[in-house]
Amino acid sequence: MRENRRAPVQLYSREQTCSVGKRLGRATQLRLVCARYLLPSTGNPIVFFDFETTGLSAKTDLIIEVAAVKCVPGAKSHPHMQQLILIEKPLSPFISRLTGITNDMPHREERQMEVVLDEFIEFISDHDVLSFNVNFDTEFLNAALFRHGRRPLKNIGHCALAPGSGSLAEFTKP
Repeated sequence: MRENRRAPVQLYSREQTCSVGKRLGRATQLRLVCARYLLPSTGNPIVFFDFETTGLSAKTDLIIEVAAVKCVPGAKSHPHMQQLILIEKPLSPFISRLTGITNDMPHREERQMEVVLDEFIEFISDHDVLSFNVNFDTEFLNAALFRHGRRPLKNIGHCALAPGSGSLAEFTKP
């Protein structure tokens, strides 16, 4: 995935979107950002996505949640997806506290990574993507794609938090 390098724009932080005192689903958080910031009346859709992971290393840690919202210009509603992913090892207490995801939650849906990956790839299509930390998320995405025999994506990525890493001016409301 290529990162767009222009002037920065900051959107919601996780603390702001989670300020209701309970764990909002990632897709719910992303819809809030989409509704507040990413609803231009014209232009191409952009997919805002976020992952929760078992740690910080894409080589040794895994994606445990995939959430995405396709912000479609001029639309009143926006397609979204959110999936917890079944992994073999238990989550650390730290990761459970940080993400709000407990060990039993992924077992309720029993979604395998290769299935969720295919759904995510189809969902984002060739649209530009936006993430809170696009380098982190795309590193995990590309590691998962590699592990499951798929090619890296070539979508243009925009970062919502890193200064100087991506301008969202063409996507945000005036």
